[in-house]
Amino acid sequence: MLKFNNRMLKYNSRWLNETMIPIDLPPNTVRLRYADGIIPTAYHEFPGTTLTQISSIPNIWDITHVDPSYPTEWHYLFDGTPYGATTGYGYGWGLLEVMAANVSNITNMTGAFSNCYFLYKVCDMNTSKCTDFTSMFNGCRKLVSIGTINTSKASITDWMFIGCENLIELPSINLSQIESMAGMFCGCPKLSVIPNITLPAYTYANSGKIEDCHQLFDSCYNISSGALDLYNKLTHTYYLSGQTCCLVILRDKLAHQYCFRNCGRDTVTGATELAQIPDDWK
Repeated sequence: MLKFNNRMLKYNSRWLNETMIPIDLPPNTVRLRYADGIIPTAYHEFPGTTLTQISSIPNIWDITHVDPSYPTEWHYLFDGTPYGATTGYGYGWGLLEVMAANVSNITNMTGAFSNCYFLYKVCDMNTSKCTDFTSMFNGCRKLVSIGTINTSKASITDWMFIGCENLIELPSINLSQIESMAGMFCGCPKLSVIPNITLPAYTYANSGKIEDCHQLFDSCYNISSGALDLYNKLTHTYYLSGQTCCLVILRDKLAHQYCFRNCGRDTVTGATELAQIPDDWK
């Protein structure tokens, strides 16, 4: 492994091998950096998992997971909920960084990195086949930086980033197939701007497609802009084939309850936008 002062080197943000060629990970594999001295262990049994240590300083591992029964699902694989001093429910205890990922075959990321309390950085992820992102980064309290996560096929993103207390900004997000995004960013108090979100197209087939968006940006106190624009997109009424259509079923108030509660409360511009959003959305 190429090192300088016993540390691995990067080229164009990718980790290198001895031949200076960027490493291409095998399918269903992630390259992870853990706190020094941590050996990834899991309380729960995850069949089809292999672990390879790449470097001890820094403490880097390649982890491949192909469950024989569920080969494209990563349910809670890296859940960091502690079970003992140095063990998580999954392989997430002591995880600091997701450095590289080949996850293009994964279809379900439910809870994949939930409660990784020390995780602060995540690279780009090609999750182009994934439809369920429920609680993927739930409770990652130190997460500050995250790359582009391909959500173009996502139908469910409930609680995906809930409790990411130090997350400041996010790249654009494609939610063109979304059906439920309850609490997706709930409890992200340092998030400063609502990211550019691509919603389903205004077609007859998509009328009422978004079944649940309650608590979507609940308690995102530091949002300075974007809430009013998103509200207008979600509630936009359009007419097709003689029918009145809207992406959200407006009469079902529980479906959007607390969507923008306290969103932008602590910024001047955010509070101004919040005041223009109807009470039943906040």
